Amino acid sequence: MMRKREKRNPNKLIQMEQGKCEFYIGKLEEVEHAGVWGCRKKFREKDLYGLVFQFGGAGVHHVDCKRHELTGNVVTFLSPGQVHSFDFQKSRGYLLEFSSNIFHQSDDNRKLYDYPFFHTTLNSVIMELPNDFSCLTFHLESMYKEYQQTCFKKQNHLKASLELLLIDLERLYRNEADKGVKQTCDISGRIRKLETLIDEYYKENRSVAFYADKLHLSSRHLNNIIKESGCNSVSDLIQKRVLLEAKRLLLHSDFTVTEISAQLNFSDKAYFHRYFKTQTGRTPEQFRKEFLKVH
Repeated sequence: MMRKREKRNPNKLIQMEQGKCEFYIGKLEEVEHAGVWGCRKKFREKDLYGLVFQFGGAGVHHVDCKRHELTGNVVTFLSPGQVHSFDFQKSRGYLLEFSSNIFHQSDDNRKLYDYPFFHTTLNSVIMELPNDFSCLTFHLESMYKEYQQTCFKKQNHLKASLELLLIDLERLYRNEADKGVKQTCDISGRIRKLETLIDEYYKENRSVAFYADKLHLSSRHLNNIIKESGCNSVSDLIQKRVLLEAKRLLLHSDFTVTEISAQLNFSDKAYFHRYFKTQTGRTPEQFRKEFLKVH
């Protein structure tokens, strides 16, 4: 017998995107037209995080223009600002979205920046799950059940369960790093801070000295730290962030190339053209046109 699918409440989706709702969880196999939830051609909210759990089956998940073909048991980590789309076949799993607002206290809010799988360009956004991931399904099932109900201190329960889920995910993530699966997983706190600073200031300031000063380091010392993590330089990280934003705007907005150039603080459209073609081998218009052909 075919399982009856749950229709996604469009009002709930709108509330989540506008920041009025702080938490959502749904079963992958129950959400009808899941692509409507994941494949929206617009930016994710600035403080909206996501977790996509796939248990079995196969699927394709695009995250910031990168295609990931997934099989088996995996989790995808999504940070604020990332654009993604997915298409899963015969897969079970869960979809989670949560705002940083669910953590009321500022100290709790900062915890999200400390997890190695959020707010990072160095680490992978995909993690294969071990054979035994019952600790994760326990929390997911608990949150899903709680989310469907209206009961006393519901938000407190969801927050506590979410924190436990994130802690168990971090344990698994770091365990994989210890095995050498991800060479850049255990990055230093300074690199984490650098990534956060770049994300905040990359439009206004692309000077290595600016970020080194923010971290109370010399430019040379900061570059050495970055090289030890596997990246070429601080400038490389900054340029990757600028290019990523350019691609996001080209693919997921209706802004003209001139408007995108201005948003990213390029002196003029011609300079942005040269920069983008040097980095990608294509003009901004060619990049946008090729994407629209496929999608």
